[in-house]
Amino acid sequence: MKNSLSVKRIISLLTSIYLAFIVVLCIGAYLVYLAESPVESATIKTYEDALWWALNMASVGDASINPITTGGRIVGAGIILIGYSLFALIVATLSAAMHKWLTK
Repeated sequence: MKNSLSVKRIISLLTSIYLAFIVVLCIGAYLVYLAESPVESATIKTYEDALWWALNMASVGDASINPITTGGRIVGAGIILIGYSLFALIVATLSAAMHKWLTK
């Protein structure tokens, strides 16, 4: 059986993962914005705040603003899990490609 990890396939996989990451961030940020914006004491007031928070949470896990509503926190937990999972897919894809090239 021929190994299916060609350069074109790897680029296609990484592009798909990147696009999925962007979609998850945008939708998740919008859901957090919807949950947080009506609350007077919320730190996330605009969509830009929500997008900045989602990007920080999905990548480094540190944010200066945080959701205070239950809905915002649930969406936030989902963003964190999906963000880390997508990063793991990137690492796994690159590791498999490197393993293939090093064991030729």
